[in-house]
Amino acid sequence: MIDFGCHRLEVLVHLFGNAVKVTSVNANLLYPERNVEDTSTAILNFQSGVLGILTVTHTAEEPQDTLFIYGSDGSIHVPKLNKGQYHIVKSGQMIREETLPPHSNFHQPLIGDFNKAILQNRSPVVDGQAGKVITEIIDQIYGNP
Repeated sequence: MIDFGCHRLEVLVHLFGNAVKVTSVNANLLYPERNVEDTSTAILNFQSGVLGILTVTHTAEEPQDTLFIYGSDGSIHVPKLNKGQYHIVKSGQMIREETLPPHSNFHQPLIGDFNKAILQNRSPVVDGQAGKVITEIIDQIYGNP
């Protein structure tokens, strides 16, 4: 979870707010010799009332980086997060597809904002508090509340 799940936790917290309750299962399914899990699933109750499930693994043959949001009036399907494409679905039918291409260098906008924040004497968009929130969730996932 801490390897790459932390980045997906950031997405979920950004969309749904802070997690108020976290339940998890961690396992070494394929690499038992490692001193860290190779698979982790977390169930998160967000302050907004949303219930989310995040699973990350190093054991799957077919890599996935998907996001599905299901609501009472429809859903949003993101087949690959770093591609910037998503589908809006209502009554089981895709009603719209949109593409928001990511920056050619995923890190550059964050580094640029950090530099501007220093020059403008302001907090960066992603600050230490954001990292603290994710670290607290990861601590709960690993059973260290």
